[in-house]
Amino acid sequence: MKKKIIWTLISGLMVLALILASCGTTETTGDVEEDEGDGKVVITESETGTGTTEEKEVVIKPSSDEAQYGGTLNLATGMTITQWDPTRIITGTVPGLYLNSLWEGDWARGPAGGHGTGETDWGFTNNDIFDLKLGIIAESWKWTIDAATQTGKIIYQIRPGVHWALDPDKEASRLVNGREVTADDVVYSLTRATTYQYAFVFSINAELRDTPIEKTGPREVTATVSLDALYNGITRFGDAIFIIPPEVVEKYGDLSDWRNQVGTGPFYIRDWVQDSFATAIRNDNFWMTDPVGPGQGNQLPYVDKVKTMVVIDASTRLAALRTGKVDHLVPLSYDQAEEMRASAKGIIEIESPHWQGRGMPMFMRTDTPPFDNVLVRRAMNMAIDRDEINQGLYDGKGDPFPLPFAYTKEYDPLYLKPTDPDYPPILNEIYSYNPEKAKQLLAEAGYPNGFKTQLLIVSGEADYNSILLEYWKAVGIEVEFQIVEAGDKGSMSMGWRHPALVNDTTGPVAVFMVGNTYAGHRFNLSILTDDQVITDHLTKVRTYAYTDLTQAMKEYREMTKHVLAQAYHVPNVAGPVSLFYWPWIRNYSGEITVGYDDMTWPQYIWLDLDLKKSMGY
Repeated sequence: MKKKIIWTLISGLMVLALILASCGTTETTGDVEEDEGDGKVVITESETGTGTTEEKEVVIKPSSDEAQYGGTLNLATGMTITQWDPTRIITGTVPGLYLNSLWEGDWARGPAGGHGTGETDWGFTNNDIFDLKLGIIAESWKWTIDAATQTGKIIYQIRPGVHWALDPDKEASRLVNGREVTADDVVYSLTRATTYQYAFVFSINAELRDTPIEKTGPREVTATVSLDALYNGITRFGDAIFIIPPEVVEKYGDLSDWRNQVGTGPFYIRDWVQDSFATAIRNDNFWMTDPVGPGQGNQLPYVDKVKTMVVIDASTRLAALRTGKVDHLVPLSYDQAEEMRASAKGIIEIESPHWQGRGMPMFMRTDTPPFDNVLVRRAMNMAIDRDEINQGLYDGKGDPFPLPFAYTKEYDPLYLKPTDPDYPPILNEIYSYNPEKAKQLLAEAGYPNGFKTQLLIVSGEADYNSILLEYWKAVGIEVEFQIVEAGDKGSMSMGWRHPALVNDTTGPVAVFMVGNTYAGHRFNLSILTDDQVITDHLTKVRTYAYTDLTQAMKEYREMTKHVLAQAYHVPNVAGPVSLFYWPWIRNYSGEITVGYDDMTWPQYIWLDLDLKKSMGY
């Protein structure tokens, strides 16, 4: 009964916060106003005060199934753009509009508005499966292995006929003058990414620093890496590095000024108002055509303009979507999605139990007592009723065990499932709610009266973790919050200066071979440095990864039996997330990243402006 009261209290506080955030019982309608003086976009909501909503029948009838050119696609992001230099970033809604990498996901291998092969959905998983790639700047590629020298070569053939976008109003663009992309451009871009101290790849992938990258033919580029860095070389060089024109960097020193952005993508940047919006204009010189569907063969893109509004406040972003001022928004939390379903008639929702296969487990430091003891770690898990949390927070629609990753169909061979014949029985015991057994294990470990410890969090993580604290308190474990700013939490974690407990991401499932939560430094926050079983398995995983990804997944699955038995983490209960978009976005099926962090879907869709008007927007 006590637990039920506590649960009700916590849930009630969460609901109260949501009610306050949504302005009580007043009905809201949204408007977007554009200030002619400074070009800033302001999204406002006006209250009717009626507290009631008039039900209207929504008739959705496309004006035509033919592909249509024109219109503005309106997007919104909760993050402002703080960095424009393409070498210093890896992804983003705006960079994907005007920049290209060597490869990206093949749109036609996804749903493609109902006309693709459906081998993936290019949705919430953010997969990085090589067989689903499409050459962009690189027309083709291959990699070879030299066992004698323990090196690998990645060889790219650079596509002819790709030109830099030309914006006559921008000096940097006029400097490049719409010329053809060359192998020298690619050599320069990859080299800058692996030698420039502020580059994303230089910072994250030390094993790729100073990689020899050479022009080995008129349109051929070859990168030579150590064998243990080959997989990361393939993935990072493939679509984590944007190709840039050398002469712009040489003239301006770097690419930190948005006015100096020159790319090969389907759009080019026309305007940027700090903390307000970015506008991208159709690149008439873009080389790609629509690969499938009613517009097959048409030059891409279809829309004239993409406007990305920076809207930091979540409730304001929701208002913009609800009132049709924004056409598309992702991700929405479970509670936000519930609100949107009720208030935006005719909008389309795609729900997923996960975001990129990520979990957000509790890491327990194994380099110090009491979490150096496997019995204590198991007790921490047995004390948690995941099914109750899932039901209480998400009506049972969440994922109660996203470890090592939340389930994604593209990576199915990776997962050890409770229904599998070889699923170790001990795992059912460790991860089932059993507070009495938890107390018994604590006593066996030398903590009959429990213990006190600390958990590092940011303020936004307090609600969920408060639930865990009550479960642990019931078995004698008292956990105190250490609340810090997000930047401080990140630096403390990266430096292994965090207290005994901290929760953090597993990373996306697409990078499983890195072994994020079990090896390395940044995400190895349980500090696993001497588990030879993990080392042996991950060595095999990485070896298989660049020749047989399915076999790499199976090897990782075998490792999972060991790491789950060691209970190095407490899995979180992951809530569902949703994507919403209005039906006037056509030739679209909920794609988010077409490839790994390749946010290129806007180049393939068109807008049914007559349908939008008929729906009252």
